[in-house]
Amino acid sequence: MSACKVGIRALLLLCAFAVVAPAMAALSSDLITKASVGDSVSKKDALENWKYNMTNFYESIKYTRYHNIAVTVKEGEEAEPGEWVSNWAYCTIKYKDGRGPVYIWVNAVYKIENGKIVKSITFYNEADVLRQLGYHFQ
Repeated sequence: MSACKVGIRALLLLCAFAVVAPAMAALSSDLITKASVGDSVSKKDALENWKYNMTNFYESIKYTRYHNIAVTVKEGEEAEPGEWVSNWAYCTIKYKDGRGPVYIWVNAVYKIENGKIVKSITFYNEADVLRQLGYHFQ
């Protein structure tokens, strides 16, 4: 996997974990993070990716939380039942190689069970990040 792909893919993990990383005890050992359909990462792999990318790619990440919304989804509703928290944030990312900064809106959605985060799904516009880094689309 190229350094660019590793860096971009890890962006969603970094922004999502910017909120929860200081409180690792809140993460369930069964945590699964999702970026897209058919793509998931375990807690162990997510944390390893986060540490690697913070060490090798990113100078800094500023995570500005904007809105938090909590909702309970009941059995029989058209979504996965459980306690959910949605967090909208604005991230500013600076790279060690001098690229950026990159500015991006991120929506992280967390499923909570027994006071721990068991699922994290993150949404952001990857094409916008690539555009800000100088990539062109045809």
